[in-house]
Amino acid sequence: MPDENTFDTQEEFVKSLVPVPISSIPEVDRKCPHCWKRFGETDPGYDNAEDPVKFRCGHAFGEKCMKEVFRLPIPVKVELHPLSFGSGSRGAKLVSDTGVKSAIGSALYAYPNPDLK
Repeated sequence: MPDENTFDTQEEFVKSLVPVPISSIPEVDRKCPHCWKRFGETDPGYDNAEDPVKFRCGHAFGEKCMKEVFRLPIPVKVELHPLSFGSGSRGAKLVSDTGVKSAIGSALYAYPNPDLK
C-alpha cells in the first residue's frame, strides 16, 4: 500500500511541488541537489534561475529541474512505410552501404526458400 508521499502519476507529483522562499532554506542547502545551481542565481544572459520547491517529504529541489526530470513525454507520431530493395532504391543503397547483403543477405541467397519461386 502506497504512503501519503506516493503519487499515482507524474503529473500529480509535479502539481504537489510547493514553492518556498529562498530565505526559508538553510544557507548550506541553498542549491538544487539535482543540478547544483544555487537558488535564485542565473547564468549571464539566461533566465534560468532555480526557485526552490519542497516535496511533501520536506526535501527542497529546483523547480525547473524537477519539472524537467518529471515532465511527461511529448507524444510523437511516427509513420512507417515499407522499404523497397529494388535496384536504385533506398533499401538497396542501405544494403550496399552497410554490408548487410554480405552479412545477412548472403544467408538468404545461400539458403533460398523454394516456396518463394
